[in-house]
Amino acid sequence: MSLGNLALQAAVLKVLGDEIAARLQLVKAAAEEAFRDAESSQAPALLPDGTKVATVSLAGGDGISASVTDDAAFLAWVLANHPGETETLVRDGYRKKVLDAAKKTGHALDPVTGEKIPGIGIRDSRPYVSVRFRTGGADAVADAWTAGELSAIDVVRPRALDAGAA
Repeated sequence: MSLGNLALQAAVLKVLGDEIAARLQLVKAAAEEAFRDAESSQAPALLPDGTKVATVSLAGGDGISASVTDDAAFLAWVLANHPGETETLVRDGYRKKVLDAAKKTGHALDPVTGEKIPGIGIRDSRPYVSVRFRTGGADAVADAWTAGELSAIDVVRPRALDAGAA
């Protein structure tokens, strides 16, 4: 393939990728509002033939979120204070325990000593829309797209088409 052809493909994919990302953000915001209006937290994603391909959920938003912001600092602290909770890395279960405690209290503190745990960030969380595909769901969507079965869905439209339609 020629450099010119690859450059054009890159440009086309960039435009489509940007349009898809912007559309996905708008659809997720609308879905978040629809979940709230329906007082629901899950909805199935169904193809026109009724095949369930995914579950779309309103996740998170419990008020506080905790995450490891500095793996090295957190590991050093665990090694110094709770070496039995490490292998080469901090065990996933202990990481979750520390993060869950930090979410609950709003502070990253050692429950035994009260010492501040380095490398943990606390911030307000925000609900978000999550899409979890069933096994084979993404392939089913791709097949339906290729077969032209999703034409009723306004998925993405490059800007020039939007401007011409107005």
